[in-house]
Amino acid sequence: MTRCAPPPATWALAALLLLLAACTGGDVATAESSARPIDVATPTAPAADERIAQAAALRARIEASTAHIERTERFRALEAHHDADWTAPLDEILGHLEARADAGDLDAMHVLGSRLSGCPRALEEGSPDILLQAYEDELGRLDGDATVSDLIRDTRLENLQGRFLQDLARHAQCDAVGPDAIGRAAEWLERAARAGHARAQTAYATQGLAQFRTRGQIVREIEEVVRRRDLARTWLEARLRAGDEAALQTYVRSHGDGNLLYSRDPKTFHAYGYALDLVRRRRVGDFDALWREGPERYGDLSDAEWAASVDEGRRIYSAFFENAAPSR
Repeated sequence: MTRCAPPPATWALAALLLLLAACTGGDVATAESSARPIDVATPTAPAADERIAQAAALRARIEASTAHIERTERFRALEAHHDADWTAPLDEILGHLEARADAGDLDAMHVLGSRLSGCPRALEEGSPDILLQAYEDELGRLDGDATVSDLIRDTRLENLQGRFLQDLARHAQCDAVGPDAIGRAAEWLERAARAGHARAQTAYATQGLAQFRTRGQIVREIEEVVRRRDLARTWLEARLRAGDEAALQTYVRSHGDGNLLYSRDPKTFHAYGYALDLVRRRRVGDFDALWREGPERYGDLSDAEWAASVDEGRRIYSAFFENAAPSR
C-alpha cells in the first residue's frame, strides 16, 4: 500500500509545501485561513445581505408550495424508519448526542464525528447566497433545455428544490452548533475508532482530516495533520483487509485523485479499483465475465503494468473480499 512518509517536525516551510503537493495532488485550497485553529465560517459581507434575504424568500416559497408539502408528507413515513441520530436537525440533537457520547456510547461518538466533520465545508461552500446562485444557475440551465419533457422538468425541479432546502438547513444547523462543537468532530471519531468501532475507523479516513481546508491550515498544524493521516491509514488499511467495501472505496478514490491521505498512484488505483469492481459485480452483474476478462482498459499504464494491476486486483479480492461478510 502506497504511503507518503511523515515529515520531521523540524523541516522548513518549503519542505512542508512539497509534502502538501505530493500528498494532496493539488486538492487543497491555496487561500490562507485566519489565525483561528479551525476556520468554520466567513463573516457575511454587507453586499450579500440582499442575496441572503432572497434565499430566505425562495425557501419560504418552496416550503409553502403544495408540491413541497406533499413531498414532505411522503417522506415522513420513510424517515420514521431511519435512525433519528442521523436525520434529526444537528443543532437540536447535539446535546443529546454529546451526553450519550460522554457516557461512552460509541455509536453516538461516530454520529457526532461524522455529522460535525461536514460542517467546515458546509459553512464555507453552502452559505445562502452561494446556494441561491447555484440554484439560479441550475434553474437557468433547466429552463433553457427545450429537449426535456414537462414530467422530467418537474422531477428535476423538485430535486433541485429539495437539495436547496437541504443545503440551507445544513448550513443553518452548522452555524447554530458553533465552532467549539465542530472542532471536536475528529476527537469523537478518534475516540470511537480507538475503542474498536469499525464504521468510525473507516469514517476517520475521510472525516478525521476534514477540518484542514486550506494550505495555511495544513502548514500551521502539520504535525497534527501527519498524526491524523497516519492513524487514518492504519485504520483504513485494517478495515480493507477485513473486507470492508466502504474502506476499499475510500482507498481507491484517494489513490485516484490524490489527497491528504495518499498521493495519487495510478498503479494502486487500477489494482484496487478492479478489486472494487469485482466486489460490486458479485452483488449485481456478471462477476464471472469480469473475473475472466478483466476490466475494460483505460489510463496510461503500459501493457506490463496493466497486466500486473489485473493480477493484483484478483489477488486483493481473493485475499480480503471473497469470503467477507457484506459491509453494513
